[in-house]
Amino acid sequence: MWKFKRGIKRKKREIKHKSDINVIFFVRNRSQWKYNDLYDKLENNNKFNPQLVLSPEIGQENWKELLENTYNHFSKDYNVVYPYNNQTGWIDVTQEYNPDIIFYSKRNSSSDHPFSIMNYPHSLNCYVPYSIHADKNMKLQYDTIFYNLLWKYFVPTDFNKKFAKETARNNGRNVIVSGYPPCDRLIRHYQANKNSKSDKNGKKITIIWAPHHTISSGNHLSTFLSYYDFMIQLTKRYKDKMRIIFKPHPNLKNKLYELDSWGVERTDMYYKRWNEIRNGRLEEGEYITLFNESDAMIFDSVSFLSEYACTGKPSLFLKRREDIFEENMNKLGKEVAKSAYKGSTKEEITEFIDEVVLSGNDYLLCERRKVMNEVLSPPNNKSATENIYNHLRLEINK
Repeated sequence: MWKFKRGIKRKKREIKHKSDINVIFFVRNRSQWKYNDLYDKLENNNKFNPQLVLSPEIGQENWKELLENTYNHFSKDYNVVYPYNNQTGWIDVTQEYNPDIIFYSKRNSSSDHPFSIMNYPHSLNCYVPYSIHADKNMKLQYDTIFYNLLWKYFVPTDFNKKFAKETARNNGRNVIVSGYPPCDRLIRHYQANKNSKSDKNGKKITIIWAPHHTISSGNHLSTFLSYYDFMIQLTKRYKDKMRIIFKPHPNLKNKLYELDSWGVERTDMYYKRWNEIRNGRLEEGEYITLFNESDAMIFDSVSFLSEYACTGKPSLFLKRREDIFEENMNKLGKEVAKSAYKGSTKEEITEFIDEVVLSGNDYLLCERRKVMNEVLSPPNNKSATENIYNHLRLEINK
């Protein structure tokens, strides 16, 4: 810990005399990339030199394939560093790029990962959480070694700041309430369209189905195994009225691979089937554009609870257990959950589609607007990205 404290002081002194600040973004995959707007702002300021370094899940068997796919995706729009060579192994980021500031896409303090925070005591390490933490995993989300070593931990709401103060051994001294960057585009889209009348021009209604990956853990959330066939049946039932986009959690496929009753062949066939359905689609990449283009969502992922609320559109949270909100949600989660419909049966799914989505009897609309304005809107009348960008410039006098 002392090495990181000394490193922060030294780096802040060093940065004051530099005209070109090197900013590294470690990114694991497309769906975990949260910093696109921040990257753009830094790139447009000639005092900053932002770059992406791909940081794959090297424990996965197909990590090299995923690394190649991720590189092909990001290299179109970003300055991307390919981090691995078959002959020499992983690049030395410190030696090659001398990072002044590092942003992580997911917490990483593994002793054997080349891009773990443990390897960068002389950089200003920053993090925006992978999701808006609405569940009760307080120690995991605020008091691991990763969070205590961060220079700045940018959190979405005042609730999160309070959780950090109550949980972290450093009392949340490195925690800054900024808002949540992925929600910036959702909120902008909502504000631009909230007073306009819906005009689909003959297009089908679009509903996202987003199942979580926890299909077999003891306290699991995922309802995938209960509804995987039913959701395909719904594409047939509503073929003239709507389409369904299958947006699984990135880890669901590997969990199904490992499940005795599924395995690789059955899983791959099921995923492929969604792209063969005329009014269906599989989406495994970035989800912000998908959220903005959709009309509603059916899901069981806590991480999407708050983010989809920022669209202003109706959603149905599928409960694996009746007591799931009381048992799993923290105060933030319970507050945001007031804006979502709840269901635990196939009948409640069709009722949501028929009554709320297709008929427009959306009686939770006012509750969603209240949650957006009072809980999820970023402070300072700025976007989350602007808050982070301004805080960085203030701290390093740039």
